[in-house]
Amino acid sequence: MYYAGLRTDGAATIKKKYKGSYTTLAYKPIFALDVPYDADTNPNLIPGNRWIGLRSTVKNLPGGSVAITLWADITGTGAWTEVASAVDSGTVIAEKGYAGIRTDFMDVEFDDYRAKEL
Repeated sequence: MYYAGLRTDGAATIKKKYKGSYTTLAYKPIFALDVPYDADTNPNLIPGNRWIGLRSTVKNLPGGSVAITLWADITGTGAWTEVASAVDSGTVIAEKGYAGIRTDFMDVEFDDYRAKEL
């Protein structure tokens, strides 16, 4: 599976899970506060109490690699920005599969979830 999302340390990330092992394909800090991330004293840099939009694409490329791109609407106003991208040219996951939403360690709400074939 390919995973694209936001981490509580304030970074956008793209990962691949293959045969039970995760590989980080992209990692880019996008939220910064005056107080840096600390798992004990400042464990969440994602702004709360507002909508944040996420959009991702997974595309098979000529030659057998896979491109994964993550966009975010940080302000919830429709201003989409590419926050991370990666090309997997190793052992790729190129077959059609499932799409879904996953969250760890957060109380969240989801709105307007859609999946479509490109």
